[in-house]
Amino acid sequence: PSDHFYEMMLSLFFSGLLPGLLLVGSFFVSSVAAAPGVIEGRILNGTLPEQNAAVKEITLYRIKENQSPEKLDSQEPQEGRYRFQGLETDPQYRYRLTATYQGIPYFSDEILFGQGQAQVALRTSDLKVYEVTEDPQTIRVSRDHLILEINDREIVATEFLLLENSSNRTVWKKNLLRFSLPEGYRDFRGPGEPIRNAGGQGGEGFWLGEPVLPGNNNQILFTYRLDFSGTQQDLFKSIDYSTAQLDLMVADKGLEIQSPNLSFQGKVDMNGQGFLRWSASNLKPGASIRLSLSKSAMTRYLYPGGVVAIVLLLAGAGFAYTRVKARNTKRASLSSPSPPLEGR
Repeated sequence: PSDHFYEMMLSLFFSGLLPGLLLVGSFFVSSVAAAPGVIEGRILNGTLPEQNAAVKEITLYRIKENQSPEKLDSQEPQEGRYRFQGLETDPQYRYRLTATYQGIPYFSDEILFGQGQAQVALRTSDLKVYEVTEDPQTIRVSRDHLILEINDREIVATEFLLLENSSNRTVWKKNLLRFSLPEGYRDFRGPGEPIRNAGGQGGEGFWLGEPVLPGNNNQILFTYRLDFSGTQQDLFKSIDYSTAQLDLMVADKGLEIQSPNLSFQGKVDMNGQGFLRWSASNLKPGASIRLSLSKSAMTRYLYPGGVVAIVLLLAGAGFAYTRVKARNTKRASLSSPSPPLEGR
């Protein structure tokens, strides 16, 4: 037979066989990708490791991209262990575990499965819970960022605190941790209940409505507004807990700014807007920070080194100003399914 005949036969062979091979291969790949996932682990008592935590139920949630969490399943741990099976391992899905212990909800880190695994995907995720204490002596503020945006007749304050709990117990009691707010504030939004004219407690503020877990990852964000005369005004900030570092950023709107308690650090740029940065370290409870604002033709302070990148300024605290306003009205993704905290 001629070469043309062999070429024709090979063409017919591959035209029929190759699509079949591709079909089998695609079925195999899809079967591998669809292998069911398993999440298992233990509930650990972070305060008393030798004792079991009496958790009656643990719940698994699934999160797809930016959608609301979807409750998948709940079960009663058996001797402190749990196992969820038959889970989708598609990388677009993320999973989190939650359980309540002594009235406090606890959450795991996000759990992800790999892509295209050849066998059942197994992920181990232990959930740690803690005993509760009403003693606030172990609470301090490791970082406090106060940002003031000034309009013609209004000051908009956004404050971000990183709380540290140096004990191995969760600190919680209703109306236990109090944070002060400036006199005359309004439109408070944050994780707490505003209080006014608290006798003997030195002014206005709010009670924190969230537990403070052991460690240095307790983030609090709140906002409020103040009237501004447009010419001259004094602001006072009370220090309620030992504060390792305070950063104050004031929008650079041509105001003259003075503070006997803070050191001027220069000008920074955040989200395309200029701010003047002031700071103080190792502040004691009961201290008061004074800030005087007065109208001026131009800003009094100029930073010789130019504009400092805000990422370098706040990265150490895990704080990004571009996320602040988005967090003003919504909590972490799993806050809503959690039961409300009850007073002790």
